[in-house]
Amino acid sequence: MTTRDETEVLLAELRQGFGVASNSELLHLLAALGRVVLDESSRDERGRRVLKIVGKGGRERQIVISE
Repeated sequence: MTTRDETEVLLAELRQGFGVASNSELLHLLAALGRVVLDESSRDERGRRVLKIVGKGGRERQIVISE
């Protein structure tokens, strides 16, 4: 379980990464991409934290949210 502070940091990183100003804009953007699966321990092969996106057709992709 994440703390509120950890959640706020994650949201700030996502807003910065996607270039949006508010949580509302972020949620609309993520909803447009498809079903979002967050796994805070997800790391890519280079050790970066990633957001796993599962599209409506089942296609998966990862977006780096912090180096």
